[in-house]
Amino acid sequence: TFAEGWFYVFAFLVLVVLLVYLRQEALAPFYATAALFVLAMVRRETRWTVARAVRFIESSGRVLTELVTILASVGLLIGGLTVTGVIGTITTDLILIAGGSLIALILMTAIACFILGTGLTITASYIFLAIMVAPALIQQGMNPVAVHLFILYWAVLSEITPPVALSVVAASSLAGAPVMRSMMEAMKFGSVKYALPFFFIYNPVLVLQGGTLLTTVEVLAAAVLGLALVAYAVQGYLPFVGAVRATAGGYTVRVILVSAGLLLALPERLTTIAGLALAAGTYVGAALLGHTERVPLVHRVPAERD
Repeated sequence: TFAEGWFYVFAFLVLVVLLVYLRQEALAPFYATAALFVLAMVRRETRWTVARAVRFIESSGRVLTELVTILASVGLLIGGLTVTGVIGTITTDLILIAGGSLIALILMTAIACFILGTGLTITASYIFLAIMVAPALIQQGMNPVAVHLFILYWAVLSEITPPVALSVVAASSLAGAPVMRSMMEAMKFGSVKYALPFFFIYNPVLVLQGGTLLTTVEVLAAAVLGLALVAYAVQGYLPFVGAVRATAGGYTVRVILVSAGLLLALPERLTTIAGLALAAGTYVGAALLGHTERVPLVHRVPAERD
């Protein structure tokens, strides 16, 4: 709890001061980690012992082994693309392969950003893709701000997508959870992020590019509601109604809600109205036809008796 570990906030303050005020980006993580080691000695329960240090080295070794294996595979992929010269002509190649189809170009750009973004830091991925991939979409008349956010989103999606998912590998090792199952759960929880970049590249108003105040509010509200419906469908829970049953009817409700959410987020008023009508009908139908059930959000654990 916070009452037991409030002093760890000082390590976070060290990190912020070094990054924001002293501009020590390279050294900030090391000093913050050192501060954590020192602060861990404050309480008896968190003090370092020989046994705890051995367990730390062992778990860190397992994490590094998994990361090195993944990064080596990614390095072979990126190295192969570089040696063959594909990287240097990727902008022209994408436009030629798309054959004038903007949808095909956007899909291929997303795949290219995902592949080229694996194994790199966010900053390195963005700089690399902004130079090599973004011009392909900008040349087709897409909004530059929306394009750059599109490539950034798709580059970092590799952090939660199997089989790479470096962030998930590190987190699952620390938590002692199965790696592949953790990857699937991370992808499930972040499923909305796979659709969001397509929304704002087709409708730059979502990233505050153009449009009046009224239009911006309308588009943002529709997009938020649409993505919320997608999240409800993925998680299988409808607020104020209950959990969607794991039946054929329940899965149909989920599919329809995803469709309604995507229609809501599209940049046309007609699709927005259609999405609202479809979502409202599905919501009411799921409740009336018995495709949902009430479940407690928090399961109380009975206290043990002496």
